[in-house]
Amino acid sequence: MTVLETERLILRRLTVDDAPFILRLLNENVASINLLVKLGFYFDRMVLMPGDTEELRLFARNFGEDRP
Repeated sequence: MTVLETERLILRRLTVDDAPFILRLLNENVASINLLVKLGFYFDRMVLMPGDTEELRLFARNFGEDRP
């Protein structure tokens, strides 16, 4: 589902299929981790993806009743 589209960018909601990419993107990127915290996410635990040897940070968010 496209949320916002411009000439140079398309933003869409994340899906479960995006998880491997997002985990790798955020594992060592301090700026991305800080952005997640500002968006209300918190570090949950380290995870090991099937077939990988490197543990990755898993962030979570409790949407509760405020979930869009």
